[in-house]
Amino acid sequence: MKKKQLCIGLVLAALAVYAAAEGTITTQEGNLFLSPAGGNVVVNGSLGVGTMTPGKTVDVVGDIVASNGGMAFAVAADSYGGNLWTNNAYNRSNPTSGWARTVTLKNGNVGVGTASPSQKLSVSGGWIEPAAGYGLNFKDNAWGGSGDDAYLKYYSEGGENTKLVLANNNDMDDDISFIQMGAERLTIYNGNVGVGTTTPVSRLDVNGNVTVRGNIDASNNTIVRVREFQILDQGTGQYRTLKLVNGQITVA
Repeated sequence: MKKKQLCIGLVLAALAVYAAAEGTITTQEGNLFLSPAGGNVVVNGSLGVGTMTPGKTVDVVGDIVASNGGMAFAVAADSYGGNLWTNNAYNRSNPTSGWARTVTLKNGNVGVGTASPSQKLSVSGGWIEPAAGYGLNFKDNAWGGSGDDAYLKYYSEGGENTKLVLANNNDMDDDISFIQMGAERLTIYNGNVGVGTTTPVSRLDVNGNVTVRGNIDASNNTIVRVREFQILDQGTGQYRTLKLVNGQITVA
């Protein structure tokens, strides 16, 4: 019996020496549990999981599942910054069905709610909701100069009195355009509003017909200039044209 125990002891000692010399502990079957009394497992070198040739400090071949709800993932950065990448340029946060998809990184694009982002930022299935008082701000002075700024903003002027602002700042010749069916329909330029024209020369410049279904207030010494009037004949139901020719008003 003592001889058998001595043999077992020699085998264990040999395994310990082998593990210390080679740095490798293997088990042919079953599980290998590491449960140190201090609670820590310290590895001097690289740790490979699913690989015998780890290329980094921690090299995992396979999936990683963290079931702790308070799990956090951090990338430390120094003066050279920090990086997070995938080798095949594709990564998403729901590797199996039933997981909530949040952010997808693919080909340099970021997708929220989509696995195939086509732009630098693609959002699908929901609103983009900025914090109160903020909106969308474009790069300042993108084409040179100084003081150029453009933004879309929704904010409160006090209580429930809110304002939606579409703005560009600095130069009088910076304009705001509304395009429909590929054509510029309304333009705000140099403080003037143009409908059907991109270069309005008065506060309201309309290139085309105007239909008024109410009154036109031309008070405060306002001058109205027209070439001709069309007036509805209440008797015939037809429109008559009034013209001023050589100081004489004609009706046609």
